[in-house]
Amino acid sequence: MLSEDKMNQIAHHVQEAMLADPRVEVHVAPTQLLRAIKRVIAAGGQIEAQCDGKVRRTLASYTRKIVEGSPEWDVLYKKLLKAEIEKHSRIP
Repeated sequence: MLSEDKMNQIAHHVQEAMLADPRVEVHVAPTQLLRAIKRVIAAGGQIEAQCDGKVRRTLASYTRKIVEGSPEWDVLYKKLLKAEIEKHSRIP
């Protein structure tokens, strides 16, 4: 999870980029825009945390125990996490 300071920093960078882009029209107050950006960042963090938990449970359920931190565990974790995040990223 991101700290509040880091989330604020990222949100401000996103807001600056949006306001600097002539293709983007913003029809809300700057504070409302920042709150909306922070909500999106927080939701993404929650999804990532849920995916992490699911992947860890999957790896723990293997009959052949794989030691966390081993090269094999790292490869499987990254592969399963990527697949799980992609499931949540699909637009219905």
